[in-house]
Amino acid sequence: MEWLSDEERSLIADKLKERGAIIPCSRCHRSNFTVLDAYFVMPISNDMSVTQLGGRSLPLAVIVCDHCGYTVCHALGSLGLLKKPEEKHDK
Repeated sequence: MEWLSDEERSLIADKLKERGAIIPCSRCHRSNFTVLDAYFVMPISNDMSVTQLGGRSLPLAVIVCDHCGYTVCHALGSLGLLKKPEEKHDK
């Protein structure tokens, strides 16, 4: 597994800035953040009594406050950063 490159992390940061996600940390009010060099993939389900690994999921970018460590996640799809699966064409 490869970690996210500096270019990929910069792209995430740029997308957040484009959308106005630039306020200081809600916990310590500092303004320096790091985009984690990996994604977080949260399983999702329509049934709270079932946990299914390998099922549907929500891919997230992880942002960490450099001062206090407060961590927030942003959905990659909402940022326009999900790679679309190749469409299958019937011949």
